[in-house]
Amino acid sequence: MTEAVHDALATRARYTRFELPAAGHRLGLWFQDHADDRRAFVTAVLAAPDEGGWTATPD
Repeated sequence: MTEAVHDALATRARYTRFELPAAGHRLGLWFQDHADDRRAFVTAVLAAPDEGGWTATPD
């Protein structure tokens, strides 16, 4: 993600930055073989703001 996109999201939206650098563009295939990463992603997506999800704070 470019810094400009990151800055725009952090300013005007609620989001969680979730990185899997080794996954490349085939995220579905990556999750097939990496259950822990899949679980962490689902947990982040389903977490409510008061549960530590969907933050918009810059790194």
